Amino acid sequence: MKKHKLVITIFMLFTLNVTSAFSELQFKGGIFGGINYSKYAGRDLQRDSDYRKHYIFGFFLRIYPSPKFYVQPEIIYLNKGSNDDWMAGVDHYRIETQLTYIDFSIPAGIDISDFFSFLFGPYFGVYLNGKQSESVNYGEKKEFEIREGYLSNHDYGIMIGTLINFTNHFSFGVRYYNGLKGLYRNYANYYGVDPEPGPSNDKYLGIRNSYFAIHLCIDF
Repeated sequence: MKKHKLVITIFMLFTLNVTSAFSELQFKGGIFGGINYSKYAGRDLQRDSDYRKHYIFGFFLRIYPSPKFYVQPEIIYLNKGSNDDWMAGVDHYRIETQLTYIDFSIPAGIDISDFFSFLFGPYFGVYLNGKQSESVNYGEKKEFEIREGYLSNHDYGIMIGTLINFTNHFSFGVRYYNGLKGLYRNYANYYGVDPEPGPSNDKYLGIRNSYFAIHLCIDF
């Protein structure tokens, strides 16, 4: 009987502590959207990579364990990719690549002041699909879907950003994302000339996503 009372007492104290901790947390949710500019980066690039404009849209939940510090889980729908140029003899080639992802990020934020915040944290992306267009000497573009298996089915990296608060409900942000995961299985897939993806145990090339985003946030 004494053991049962002790267990019940411990459970009640634990419940009270957890309830008290959560009652002290502050929560804010919202949406954000804007423009992102992406291109490839990495040691294995063999073509000139230029920024490509896309759109970004996401949801976030801001959790404040203290007045100046917060954690912000996010779900983001966006496109990444690159515009790549190279010369073959006297001919100019361009391949425009668009890769669609859903990213999950968990940046930590610090409110430097009432108007300015700093964010830093990891992200993990799930690759959905991709397409490319090729043109020669700025002529007509030929579009085609990227074959399944050409690219890694996920992406991950780190992000760093700032947030400027106009009001309690509207803010403006700038972010930079640096991918750490290689995308292509081999150079043939990178150039899009191999009819089949490389073996699953191939080491991925050091060609990574990188992009920066400009966005507006609406807090609820």
